[in-house]
Amino acid sequence: MANYYNEEIKFQLSHPLMKRIVELKERNFADKDEFDYAPQDFEDAMDSYDRILDLTGDITANIIAPNAEDVDAEGPHCENGRVRYASKTYENLDATTKAGLNGVTMPRRYGGLNFPCAPYTAINEMIATADAGFENIWSLQDCIETLYEFGSEDVKGIALAPQYLYYIGTDSKSAAEIKQDFYRLACDYNIDVEDDCLLMKNDIFSVQ
Repeated sequence: MANYYNEEIKFQLSHPLMKRIVELKERNFADKDEFDYAPQDFEDAMDSYDRILDLTGDITANIIAPNAEDVDAEGPHCENGRVRYASKTYENLDATTKAGLNGVTMPRRYGGLNFPCAPYTAINEMIATADAGFENIWSLQDCIETLYEFGSEDVKGIALAPQYLYYIGTDSKSAAEIKQDFYRLACDYNIDVEDDCLLMKNDIFSVQ
């Protein structure tokens, strides 16, 4: 079966500085007793990266790349006054979401994988190889890095988590399924944060 996780990408992650990069990102593996998927040491972390990158290589080669032509042919379009992605784009989003490829660099306490930028960039490279247009959608998640680096704890907790609803969905519905449900109601939704209030709005109602 095809896989975009190749030897060139693996070589980039073998750089001697990776050991120090991982130590800094993992804060000397401080999460290992709190999260069952946190690495115990450097070797464990590298094994985690390798497994996720291999999974990404499979998804990009066997789902995203084969979908690319149909995505280009259908394209984003307007339906009943609403902008819709191509149907295969929703399939790509669903596949990456179910694989846990959203929130790649974010801390585990926010539901992320806490990966350094090196493996995140490797994932980005594989997705871009499969479909550069979809990469532009998927990679928007790294905008939240700014909130993590410079935001207060309130901003991180109130503003960060809701924004991930657009990408990772909930425990019962994927992000694509949520969008489809709102589409069937002929409306859309957005989430805003004002001071210490979280507002969920759509064309019909507003909840605070």
